[in-house]
Amino acid sequence: MLRDLEIETIYTAIVGAPVPTDVDGPKSPIQPASVDLHVGRIYVPETKPDELGGVNQPRTELSLATGETAVVETKEEISLPPNIGAIGFTPSSLSARGLLTTNPGHIDPGYKGKLTFTVINMGRTPISLETGDVVMTLVVFTLTGDARAPYDKRNPSSSGATVTATRMDSLAKDMLDVSGRIKRAVEDGDRQKVELVTQEEGKTRRTATVVGVVSPVVALILSLTIAIVGYLSTTNENADKLDTIDDRVVTLESQGDLARLDERLTELEEVDALQERIEALEEQVEDLQPASTQPGG
Repeated sequence: MLRDLEIETIYTAIVGAPVPTDVDGPKSPIQPASVDLHVGRIYVPETKPDELGGVNQPRTELSLATGETAVVETKEEISLPPNIGAIGFTPSSLSARGLLTTNPGHIDPGYKGKLTFTVINMGRTPISLETGDVVMTLVVFTLTGDARAPYDKRNPSSSGATVTATRMDSLAKDMLDVSGRIKRAVEDGDRQKVELVTQEEGKTRRTATVVGVVSPVVALILSLTIAIVGYLSTTNENADKLDTIDDRVVTLESQGDLARLDERLTELEEVDALQERIEALEEQVEDLQPASTQPGG
């Protein structure tokens, strides 16, 4: 992939325009690793050829309502050498507002001509398109060598992508037909249809955000699961510790009872010994008494 310094050296050759004076400025078409292309002519599907927006009278500006489509032709006419290819993307400034660009795809080495692509407004508010606005970003890369049969040799009579009546006839002005369906529902006096169409249109817009929403939710669920498992694991460990402590307490209590029992036995032994001594002393006292005092004397 080419960087800005390398793009600058071939910019005039591949875009047909002089290198801008402020080549490193924020509005320069030469970006750090890409080339900005701009709106040229604008075509509106379901427009008659000679009407404004038709193939014979393209527009230079257009406000694209929700669900509406347009065909945009680039202002630049590019010319890729046999060892240079490119891929086009919608600029983030437009995609963030809901503009969906049908992928112009990979642009083959040897391609010469303007680029055309269909844009669809998937956002809530109208999007303005005007000649000179940035509408596409090209990532440019080099091949390991020249293509054996570049685009211009495979298609010698081609002048690049062109907007034809046949192509325009295959497209709908309103991809979702939101305005038409609501209008017909209103004309029929059917409020339920109006609500249904509005709900379907809302669902279609929300579908575009599903992927962006699901990933954080899955990550949150995963984080909560890990936290719960960790909590349960910690709880189980603590429970085991409590059981161990309980066992030790019981053991200590048992040991305490045995100690008290030993003390009691010792006390009893001392009492028995004292009783035996008292009895012995009593016998000695009897032996020492005079005979007259003895019974029967």
